[in-house]
Amino acid sequence: MTDRRDFIKQTGLLSLAGFIGANQISMAESPNKLYASKSSKWADGSRLVVSATMLFEAGGQPDNAPSPFPPNMKPGYKDLPASTWYEYGYKEGIPRMLDNWDKLGIKVTTHMVGSAVLRNPALAKEIVGRGHEASGHGMTWKDEYDMSYKEEKIFIKDGLDAIKKVTGQTPVGYMPTFCAVVKTL
Repeated sequence: MTDRRDFIKQTGLLSLAGFIGANQISMAESPNKLYASKSSKWADGSRLVVSATMLFEAGGQPDNAPSPFPPNMKPGYKDLPASTWYEYGYKEGIPRMLDNWDKLGIKVTTHMVGSAVLRNPALAKEIVGRGHEASGHGMTWKDEYDMSYKEEKIFIKDGLDAIKKVTGQTPVGYMPTFCAVVKTL
């Protein structure tokens, strides 16, 4: 008999690895009655909910943004390996992730940077067209923690407006940006 912790570990790892779909994970047959609830708030009887999100930032990065490659560029030159790495994200990475989400029957919230959406409108439209939620993630890769209230409000609104303009969907939420990129460039 599997206990609750083992069940969560096993199903979480398997679902993340793509071996089983979210609709195959069920806590309805919980072996541990201590954690059983008399009534579930989820329509299908599930008691374990996994939230999946996807970031759509690539394409909105500043020139010479940090990457997994060592910084070898002299000042004044564009870091082409890093640029190519980011291009992979919106040209191949996100489309492949969308295909995998579809295969698994999973809908995700996608935190979108406004400038990335404006540079890649077809991809933004495809994301919401496949039934995923759009969420704001700022207008650019810029730190928010040192903005004034007025600056931050405009920064957030501009990103949300870009998403709505391109996709036609009103963003359902907002995830703050956590970059320390722009200050170092």
